[in-house]
Amino acid sequence: MRLAFRTRICVALVCFSCAGLCIAQDIEPRRWTPLPVGMNILGVGIVYTEGDIAFDPVLELEDVTVEQRMAIVSYQHAFGLLGKSARFDVRLPYKDAQWEGRLAGVPGTADRKGPGDPRLRLSVNFLGAPALKGKAYQAFRASHPVNTVVGAALAVTLPFGAYNNERLLNLGQNRLIFRPQIGVVHTRGHWSYELTGSVFLFGDNDKFSVTANGNRIPSMRFKPTLFI
Repeated sequence: MRLAFRTRICVALVCFSCAGLCIAQDIEPRRWTPLPVGMNILGVGIVYTEGDIAFDPVLELEDVTVEQRMAIVSYQHAFGLLGKSARFDVRLPYKDAQWEGRLAGVPGTADRKGPGDPRLRLSVNFLGAPALKGKAYQAFRASHPVNTVVGAALAVTLPFGAYNNERLLNLGQNRLIFRPQIGVVHTRGHWSYELTGSVFLFGDNDKFSVTANGNRIPSMRFKPTLFI
């Protein structure tokens, strides 16, 4: 038991030491973990992000940073599909973002508040996760302490977020985004290891009308300010 505990601690330390080298497109743990048929989950989360943004030089935007706070309400419903466990997810974000930088050498800021683009996701675990309810689900998990689940999903982001075609910086993207996914989750006792691969397919934004006009970009609506 002590050897197993020490091994887990060593694995965790190695993972944490490599965390700074990892790059991910989102953070959504346990997306492939099977749920009992009929279960409904309502969740609320808060996400904070910040970073640098690089624009095309023709826009004359330099040293731009973004700071964003986002509240997310999510709903999940588990059901059976052809004898396999499946899940339908809905995610509704609300964003509060601020950009800072220099437009044509002049310091400026831009603030946006409003809803982001909602996302719908349908996933099916086609290997290692039969559709089970209540006690049958518990019995299956208890009899399979080591188990591997393989699933596939399709996530669709809808263009319903706040968007103004007269502004370059927006909370919504005003385009459909399709994201097919495939994933694996391996459970061993109290530990689970997940791996997900996905492809983003972007639709057209037919209302993107920001253009550069000499040294001035009126559609940016940047508010000049002083950095203190």
